[in-house]
Amino acid sequence: MVTRVASLSPWRPRIRVSPMLPLLAAGLVIACIASMGQGQLEISSKQILSILAAKLFGVDLGWQFDDVQASVLFSIRLPRVVLALMVGSALSVSGAT
Repeated sequence: MVTRVASLSPWRPRIRVSPMLPLLAAGLVIACIASMGQGQLEISSKQILSILAAKLFGVDLGWQFDDVQASVLFSIRLPRVVLALMVGSALSVSGAT
């Protein structure tokens, strides 16, 4: 006697995205911009956005910044923030508490 199986399709996990995810992503971006602005040489958030837009995309947003601010942002502060994001994401994936 042959028994029929109702469904032979492989099991697929259902992925649910929390509605809080966009809010958390926006908070992360705001925290990163705030972190890049703090230090001995103060850089405003407008200047940070202007520096990033000018150096990465070649777009002038109209806010003035010095070459010293741009070099501090790209040589010290941006690598620090990127490294912190990488370490935090690695710790969250590994399950560290």
